[in-house]
Amino acid sequence: MSSNTATRSSRDRVASFAKEDEEIRRLDQTGATSNDVEMYLQYQRRNCFGLDPTMKIYRIFQERHYLDDLKNKCLTLPRADANIWSSSLENPLALVVQEDQVSGHMVHLGSVVQTFFALCWTSRENATNDDWNNFSHGKASVRIETTIGKLLDRAMSRSDPNYMHRSWVVDADYLPGRDIVAMQTATEVINRLESTGSLLALSAATVQTSFSDEDEVRFLFDNGISPKISSRLTQDLIRIPFDWGGFTDSVVRRA
Repeated sequence: MSSNTATRSSRDRVASFAKEDEEIRRLDQTGATSNDVEMYLQYQRRNCFGLDPTMKIYRIFQERHYLDDLKNKCLTLPRADANIWSSSLENPLALVVQEDQVSGHMVHLGSVVQTFFALCWTSRENATNDDWNNFSHGKASVRIETTIGKLLDRAMSRSDPNYMHRSWVVDADYLPGRDIVAMQTATEVINRLESTGSLLALSAATVQTSFSDEDEVRFLFDNGISPKISSRLTQDLIRIPFDWGGFTDSVVRRA
């Protein structure tokens, strides 16, 4: 994996991933399997790209959606899509196409990242009024506190044979818009195609610098991995099974 391909910010997410992946290979050589607790926790450490699993993260939910997810023991995720998230450079590789040299037809290379669904969290302990306004949309809302480890512990189930390819947590890689536009090439997509899926996940956490005050930590879920464990609400909304018991460390409500 090339660090230059994966990120252009100061923190080397790819190197962090590679370090933890090396430990997975070591455990594999000792006979450990993905069902073993030690290997499971190592995959969690790998899939948060160097972030500490004990790191606190926070998110504002509209209260009615939060209570609905609690009732249904699920977590609802929107598609990581420029139209859904009202930012033209969200999930920037999603629209990349290339002409097939033989048929002359356009091949949609960006389809490999269109299966990502996501939730925005933040590492900021204290919410601003803008945070409440932007996420509440004028509705009663709650802000919950938890940790990266608790999130991955619920999103990644050892009963799922492909849990290690499905769920990711990464701090947003903030880049100027012109740099993100420069990423939107066939070469960029092709260079990110590798067996773990990590480089594609990183691309879907690339965000314009103008949003850097959000200090975003992004949870990504690849709904293209088989077997499916999600249920679809709409084309752009899915639910994944989620155990809310003991998940939240604090809940703050604002009407």
